[in-house]
Amino acid sequence: MLVTAHRRESFGDPFESMCAGLRELACKYRDQAVLVYPVHRNPNVRGVVGQVLGDLPNVAAQRQAAAGEAGCGLSAAAAG
Repeated sequence: MLVTAHRRESFGDPFESMCAGLRELACKYRDQAVLVYPVHRNPNVRGVVGQVLGDLPNVAAQRQAAAGEAGCGLSAAAAG
């Protein structure tokens, strides 16, 4: 499952709640699903994602590619 979320309007409780929901999904379907999350560089995003999802083996929270970088993370993360 590909996740994208970093809207400034969602920082704080809404963003933390969304990450908690992703954690629930990842835990419930840990043997059936991988969550791939190209994480935005903003510390308001990176900090919460790392704290809430960082310890889950089926969540691939990777640094978002900068403009001009090759984006090959999806296939590598999905492969395990």
